[in-house]
Amino acid sequence: MKQSGCAWIGLLVLILVWGNAMPLAATDNTQELDERYQQWLDLVHYIITPVERKVFLSLKSDKERDALIELFWKQRDPTRGTPENEFREEHLRRFAHANKYFKFGSPIPGWKTDRGRIYILLGPPISEEEVITNGLHPVLIWDYFGNAENGLPTGFRVVFYKRNGYGQYRLYLPTADGPQALLTTQSHRIDPMNYRALYEAIKEYSATVAEASLSLIPGEQRSGYSPSLQAPMLISRIYDLPKRRVNATYARNFLNYKGIVDVDVVTNYVNSRNELTLLRDPVLNTHFLHFSLLPERLSVDFSDERDQYYFNYELTVVLRSADDQARELFKYSKNFPVYATQEDLNTRLSRGVTVSDYFPVAPGEYTFSAVLQNSVNREISYFDRKVTVPAPTGGAPRLYGPLLSYRIQPVGDPGFAAYQVVDRQVSIDPDSSFGMQEPVHLFFSVYRGRAEAAFKTRIVVSNEQEFRPYVRTYMVDVPAGKDTWVHDMEIENPGNGAYKVQVILLGAAEEVLDTREARLSIAPREQVFHPPVASKRLPSNRAFLFDMMLAAQYANTGRPAPAADHYEAALAKQPEFAPLIKSYADFLLAQRNPQRLLEIITPLKTDRKHLFDYHALRGKALHLQGNNVQAVQALLEANKLYDSDTSVLNALGAALANTGEKAEARKVLEASLRLNPEQAGARKLLQSLEKGRKP
Repeated sequence: MKQSGCAWIGLLVLILVWGNAMPLAATDNTQELDERYQQWLDLVHYIITPVERKVFLSLKSDKERDALIELFWKQRDPTRGTPENEFREEHLRRFAHANKYFKFGSPIPGWKTDRGRIYILLGPPISEEEVITNGLHPVLIWDYFGNAENGLPTGFRVVFYKRNGYGQYRLYLPTADGPQALLTTQSHRIDPMNYRALYEAIKEYSATVAEASLSLIPGEQRSGYSPSLQAPMLISRIYDLPKRRVNATYARNFLNYKGIVDVDVVTNYVNSRNELTLLRDPVLNTHFLHFSLLPERLSVDFSDERDQYYFNYELTVVLRSADDQARELFKYSKNFPVYATQEDLNTRLSRGVTVSDYFPVAPGEYTFSAVLQNSVNREISYFDRKVTVPAPTGGAPRLYGPLLSYRIQPVGDPGFAAYQVVDRQVSIDPDSSFGMQEPVHLFFSVYRGRAEAAFKTRIVVSNEQEFRPYVRTYMVDVPAGKDTWVHDMEIENPGNGAYKVQVILLGAAEEVLDTREARLSIAPREQVFHPPVASKRLPSNRAFLFDMMLAAQYANTGRPAPAADHYEAALAKQPEFAPLIKSYADFLLAQRNPQRLLEIITPLKTDRKHLFDYHALRGKALHLQGNNVQAVQALLEANKLYDSDTSVLNALGAALANTGEKAEARKVLEASLRLNPEQAGARKLLQSLEKGRKP
């Protein structure tokens, strides 16, 4: 029984102390990294969290790795904002010391030894004692001061010994190794479970070693002479100490933020309440994503010029392929500047500001991401969702929403806004909370499609509280006629608690056709203050932008026919809008339709700001047509206005080669490759010219 008890304790010690240093799983890909990144992982081996390591190994480029390394050290910087990072400098000193002084007698680098690990984690001891005598194997004792906030005793020691009397110093743990491991077997043959006899034998040579053989905490109160179980707990806390101090959320967020905002701001993350809803506009026959973000913290600055407080929210929205997160399909940014008085901050802005926006979305499977960055302190909030968007027409009847609102108002302006459907403006609080005396408005719409039969909707408000169950049911008929029916109604305020609202679409035989739900909470007070909303309305005469957005989405998802249709629809409404013309022209180039491109770019010719684009696009289209002489002339005009555009240089080089001016073509292509050496197409063309082959 005694032996099995010792084996169990030894296993417990190994789990506590060495669990976080077990061999890496077979999926670890460190050997595939450049040597400098392998060396960095060695450098931070004892202080990097599992999350940080996993994220680092998942990165695909050196730029991303360098950015995360910078964030890794910044997260640990005790004095952010100063040029020095004291933590990093101290860690580098400790790592260098361990490699220099602890490699002797060891087949592994100094940082991998037990002494190296403790030194890197705790630094130099306040005192150390090495005991070398005939009756004991060599023993080394390091003394440290601890900190209760870190889970460490006021004072403790770390003990090393040379197992069997030779080799490197290894960490000694009273419960795992036992006092008998410190005695030479030639001098003493004592029962390994007779701890008192072992203690007395060791004490003959060193009282300090005798005490340390049973406990790493000086003066620890124990019963008898059995080894203390506190030792493995202490060493485990030491090993976990640098990881417990770090919030690794920034590393997870890094994967989401990179490519959207500067990577050095991910440590300024602010939680937010969010809402995302897909709604169908029955007038435009288009789906829109409506969304809101309410950051939990609001930082402001003061403008002496305006004698007001201010901040600016920059919103960046990205749609990615659901199958390939690295593939961006659509992206845009907007700014929401806000100025406020001290009274505003104390009253209407006391809970912050909700930022709401919307945009049209083509059918498909996406990942939606929104990043909101405050110009003050560069604070960011973020959320993402999976989104499935059906075709805007056809298909089975379906529900949109529901939305729970503290206010629904009629809209006279025929423009467009977030959470506006036809003539109703729905006011959203992403917190979805209401006071006990507040009205609760429910909004939803039904798309009938081609179905002619009558519909009904059943609305069920319920909670899941056993002590005070609540269920309230409403039945609403869906009138015939319109393909989309928009409805809002006030539901009974159910009182303090959390509730679920289900909207169920029923067919003629009361079969369930679709169901959607939302959740709300009623606070135990009369009213809840809802923060103001920052949003932007789009006038009706700017609706062509929706077609432009949809065209880009269709083009980026490999659907050229609907992309061309939406580009043409937008162009019919605004034929001289330069960003639209350039976007459509790039699409036509990709589709190898130079004739239509030459037709639409004429308005750019009369605008000096876009003259470069006119000549560049015209030259590329002429080259695509095979009209290389005129293409060279147009591209040379573009190059006079701006001589560092590689796409112009490459097209010019190809056109010159086709006109027989190969020497000039080589010069142009060489200039392009100097600007960007990573151009396989340009390099291949240059090589063909140098070999005398016809391109």
